[in-house]
Amino acid sequence: MEHYSNLFKSAEEIQKEIEEIKDVLFKFDTDNAEIFNQQITEINDRTEIRQIAKVLNNSKELYNLIRL
Repeated sequence: MEHYSNLFKSAEEIQKEIEEIKDVLFKFDTDNAEIFNQQITEINDRTEIRQIAKVLNNSKELYNLIRL
């Protein structure tokens, strides 16, 4: 059910999630995958790693939703 509920997001909800993604990823070089990978591997805080993983998953889901 969780995946289907994402199909019915409002524009405001999508914009809010995009802002959250930007807030978390702004300090990383997301244009260069190699540098981004290096930056991520230097992080020792598990909470920060989980947060990054969450926003990356959200960005993938939003990308797929927006493509529809």
